[in-house]
Amino acid sequence: MPEFGQNIEFARAAALAAVEALVAPVEAAEVPSPARALIYERKLAQARALQEGGDPRADYGFLDVDAALEGITRDEAAANVIAEFNRLRLIAERLEGFRRRLKRRLTAAATVAEIRAIEGEITAARLQAALSA
Repeated sequence: MPEFGQNIEFARAAALAAVEALVAPVEAAEVPSPARALIYERKLAQARALQEGGDPRADYGFLDVDAALEGITRDEAAANVIAEFNRLRLIAERLEGFRRRLKRRLTAAATVAEIRAIEGEITAARLQAALSA
């Protein structure tokens, strides 16, 4: 971390930026962008409708594309979409929890020494542990 001496606001800002710098690349790789999220939401809606006994003649375009590309049934494609949604949701929840816990503690820290102690937790190993929990 850059050294800002005993200025608590500089130390806090640097530590908060370090949290974002650590989380952002993982989030970019694992959590869909807003545009991709729209596709995932539609696929998920189709998968849920099918699994809940939806009309087999309804439009399941995204599922049909997945099924054709993977050489599987529409039902299997639906199960895969739901499994992927659950995986992505878990990652997003864990990333957000990691980020918010550190930011809350950094914001509440009353001294530079407290901030420095928390900075020791802003590591890739800690983030990986949070994702694996």
